[in-house]
Amino acid sequence: MNRVRPKESPSLERDASGRSWIFVIQALVALFLARPALGDTPQRLDELKAKAAAGDMTAQLQLGVMFDQGVGTKRNYSEAAKWYRLAADQGNPAGQNDLGSLYLFGQGVPKDFAKALEYFRKASAQGQGSAQCSLGLMYDKGWGVSRDPIEANAWYEKGADNGDPNAMYNLGLSYAHGSGVTADERTSFTWFERAAKLGHMQAEQKAGYCLYNGVGVDKDPASGIAWYRKAARQGEVNSIANIGVAYMDGNGVGKDLVEAFAWLDIARFATQRQQDNMNLKWGVRRYLDNIRNQLSPMQLAAARARSKQVYEELRGALAAP
Repeated sequence: MNRVRPKESPSLERDASGRSWIFVIQALVALFLARPALGDTPQRLDELKAKAAAGDMTAQLQLGVMFDQGVGTKRNYSEAAKWYRLAADQGNPAGQNDLGSLYLFGQGVPKDFAKALEYFRKASAQGQGSAQCSLGLMYDKGWGVSRDPIEANAWYEKGADNGDPNAMYNLGLSYAHGSGVTADERTSFTWFERAAKLGHMQAEQKAGYCLYNGVGVDKDPASGIAWYRKAARQGEVNSIANIGVAYMDGNGVGKDLVEAFAWLDIARFATQRQQDNMNLKWGVRRYLDNIRNQLSPMQLAAARARSKQVYEELRGALAAP
């Protein structure tokens, strides 16, 4: 399962000068590889329970996911842990991985870094990329082990070699900040781009930032905005705001204050309840106030109508937990 816990949130990024790279490490365990379809009826749930109780590992994994995600049944982490454990005890790396994640966050089981490490190591020994990434995270954060950025990166590299986009993203952050490695913006961008090509939302935002500002790659604002749009379609608020800023400045797109207002207004809505990213929250509001003062009443009405249209396009992503 993906359990994302950013350490910090990136602020509104406008240009390369005085930029502030914020170190965001994801606490994660990625989705199962080749996971079967989930049931969504009580009858289907009963059938799965019967198969799982008889030792069917696929059914055990399905039930774990259903209770973990609240799909086809009420979310219940204790039940999820029960079924993951049965699969894990049969040596299944996906079950070991997800059970480790529950121990990492104390969901359905007592929070226990030692247990999380145990199950992540078991899954990692079988080449489970997301478990390898999670081991990297634990060394990166010093959770249950002495903090060791070099060891963290070694595990991230193993996860990346096994196709885990979170591991690729975290390597990008390590190279951006010189955490356990010599800082290298070009290598950082390479990892962000690799993760972005696999649909990793935060990596799409970072790849966009690098291209927009020429960080570790030739400056290409139009290509940067293309990545921002991909991230925005997944609900990434910094990207939504940065698209608005691009239209405000006419950088990579034609200058269009109506379109700028629309995108920034969506970012305003998305950040209105945030308490942990005040730079973004108030930066968006300052830009909106500035644009509002430049628009005629007719233009402002058009901007608000466009904002509603953009919101409808992004509604599903913005509503996602």
